Amino acid sequence: MNEAQSWSGFKYPVLGRRTVLSLALAAGTGAALGRTAAPASAVVELQSLDTANGPAIPLTIIGTEPSVVLRRFRNVFSSDPDPTAIFFRTGGGVLKIAGGCTGLADQLQVIDAATGVRDISLTPFPGQGGGVGNAAYEALTGALLAFGADSTVKRLTLSGAVVNAYAVAPQSTNASFAVATDSKGRVWNGNYPTGNATRFDPATQITLHTTRLRAGTQYVRSLAIDGADNVFAGTGVDAPSIFTWHTDSPGKVREIPIPDAAAKGFVQRLRAHGDLLFVYFDGGDGQVKFRVYKTSTDTWMPVPWAWMPSGMTSASSPDGPDVYAVWNTVGVHKLMRISAGTLEASFVCLVPDTARAMDVEGPGADTLVNILCGGRANTDPLGFPSVGKLFCVT
Repeated sequence: MNEAQSWSGFKYPVLGRRTVLSLALAAGTGAALGRTAAPASAVVELQSLDTANGPAIPLTIIGTEPSVVLRRFRNVFSSDPDPTAIFFRTGGGVLKIAGGCTGLADQLQVIDAATGVRDISLTPFPGQGGGVGNAAYEALTGALLAFGADSTVKRLTLSGAVVNAYAVAPQSTNASFAVATDSKGRVWNGNYPTGNATRFDPATQITLHTTRLRAGTQYVRSLAIDGADNVFAGTGVDAPSIFTWHTDSPGKVREIPIPDAAAKGFVQRLRAHGDLLFVYFDGGDGQVKFRVYKTSTDTWMPVPWAWMPSGMTSASSPDGPDVYAVWNTVGVHKLMRISAGTLEASFVCLVPDTARAMDVEGPGADTLVNILCGGRANTDPLGFPSVGKLFCVT
């Protein structure tokens, strides 16, 4: 086909040099293609992020349209967690995936995205039982920062060492809810129950703590930092709202009220894409809501589609014109390309399951979109068991 094609009412072009290749790291109990997955109850009881087939994950290649090649690692995690993860490139340019889970043992797994080999499995918070809720890549040292139900953030080297990195704000007991990194490599985290944020500079080892953002605020539940180094912090519990400041001026705080927010609840997640802020929050009707805020005009924008990005997850390149998100339509998960200018969405390809984490590299001859997918035991539209998948569209 050499003209624009349509799929489920959306138009998409034939992909040329901008090829979409998909590499999926999928969690399940059987490692080889065609192997029968274990019952869901057995999966839940494993309570581990260990891989099902040891450190080596078999790579399989299948085709799907409109992408030219869909590559997937079918089984990475043997349990059925709700994992969180980040994608990062080492100093040598190797793409890695660091995954953890708040509900399981305190493990952080690092997977090589090109080979599927598990590099390390570490326990940064032994005895805490809260797991690793978030991680950040510390480019200065080439190490990972792990955040859990603890007042100390841990530094994990890729050789397997675990040391204390920094202490979060005084009287805080949990720093795992929100993490973001600014353009200078400084790492921000949200704190509970002090309702403030901490900035850590790896170059100077200095921490800075904001004041409680507002009376009645216990959580900085979500964080995002845009390309201009503006921080956006979503709060909970009383009167959830968004507060913003520049990374260099944390004392100059401005509030962005959220229409229809619950009297008590959370700003569940924030994602910054250019001058767009994707906002997920608890609404007054008890449902999680999704809205888009345009920071350059300080206005809430109408969205020309009715769906919420799956897993409250989206991604964009700092110098790219598009945002990527997954649309779940009754169990069929579609990767969508969203125009940052018009918010119009176009179909790219199918993905296995709910998106948990995303990363975009590009633009250029090729745009690389890395996706972490995960869900409960079922069968995805491409015919594979869907139990906590990792999926990278590259």
